[in-house]
Amino acid sequence: MPAWIPGGRVSGPSLASRRMAPRRESMRLTLWLQGGDGVPRRMDVPLATLALAVLCIAACVAASVEFGIQSQARAATLQRQTQRLSAEASAGARAEGKLSQLQQQAAGLRKTLNTITALDGQVRSEAGAPASGTAVQATAGLSATDPAVSHLDAASGVLRKLQQAIPALAHDVKNLGHSMTGWTADAAHTPSIWPVRGPITSPFGARLNPLNTSQSQIHTGVDIGVVVGTPVHATAAGTVAFAGWNNIYGNQVIVAVGGGLDTMYGHNSRLLVRAGQAVVKGQVLALSGDTGWSTGPHVHYEIDINGQPVNPAAYLPGYAEVAGGGAS
Repeated sequence: MPAWIPGGRVSGPSLASRRMAPRRESMRLTLWLQGGDGVPRRMDVPLATLALAVLCIAACVAASVEFGIQSQARAATLQRQTQRLSAEASAGARAEGKLSQLQQQAAGLRKTLNTITALDGQVRSEAGAPASGTAVQATAGLSATDPAVSHLDAASGVLRKLQQAIPALAHDVKNLGHSMTGWTADAAHTPSIWPVRGPITSPFGARLNPLNTSQSQIHTGVDIGVVVGTPVHATAAGTVAFAGWNNIYGNQVIVAVGGGLDTMYGHNSRLLVRAGQAVVKGQVLALSGDTGWSTGPHVHYEIDINGQPVNPAAYLPGYAEVAGGGAS
């Protein structure tokens, strides 16, 4: 430490010693820059500052590169997500369109199935045929009130069931058509209508002989009272086995309907068919009269099976409502 000495001087290192001490200066980079006035100017940049600047620039470049890489990665990820969402949206639209198409097809098939089932039931009901088990099985769980199917797999399943049901029911209806041919033929050749409409003046069975009340007899048919000239209809289709005169039944028509069954119409005033002629159910065979052994205008209607008379009442709809007493 410097000390004061007499005379006001301070003791310490001499000026010469100070001049001889080395100066510690930082390393610098000298740059000469051309000014706007054309005069070169010197710029001294410390190397430490330059190194720091270089480090900062490198850090910025590295950060920029990292940010760019991350940005590209995010952009690629976003692009993939966008493509996936677009593909899912397209698939969803296709599935929705397919679902709508399946629902429309299912509705059309269900309508067809219901129509066929209704017709099948109506025909069978009118023909007196048994119900179709195939129709019931085919339509099980497929009624017109089914809730709307909102899933593609479920809609496809319903469509498959409907597509399987249609051929099965169509086959059953085809068989019904073949059966109907037989039923129709049987129905046509089965007596089921009245030859004329009128009161029953003498039923089938035991009775007193109307021409000789002291004698009893078996009445082999039913007598239906009508005025002379009433059209007499065939109660079943068949072939005329006889059309001519009979001493008991007067002008008589016998129609062989098949299977050993014959229908007979007696006491007619006029015959309109001849032997060997084919007739259909409901065809007019004759005009009623009072010929043969008769006590008044009427039609004697008789049904024979294998030559044996049976009660026609079973073949006359509503017979009990019109049955009456009397002798003819």
